[in-house]
Amino acid sequence: MNLVLFVILVAIAIYLYRNDKKDWVEVYEEDEESLNKVQRRIKYLKDKGIKSRLKAPATKGIALQNSPADVGRVKILVKKNDEERARQLLEEYSLEE
Repeated sequence: MNLVLFVILVAIAIYLYRNDKKDWVEVYEEDEESLNKVQRRIKYLKDKGIKSRLKAPATKGIALQNSPADVGRVKILVKKNDEERARQLLEEYSLEE
């Protein structure tokens, strides 16, 4: 009984993780060297009420899940339903910078 419950919980966790991953879209990208620039934009979005995530390669030079073009790139992800507003805010932020 405990094993069945454990398997069900793991299956639910995997399902939720995969669905959550699909809800996020990329709205900004920079070179890894510009991490501070990206973090300032994430803070700006947060201050404006937009939840965002930083996506960065785990190890520079090793791209197991990323394409070679993604190595050394950092990205800002937001929820799909916030994409348009986040892009507008980032454009405004760039003009103020």
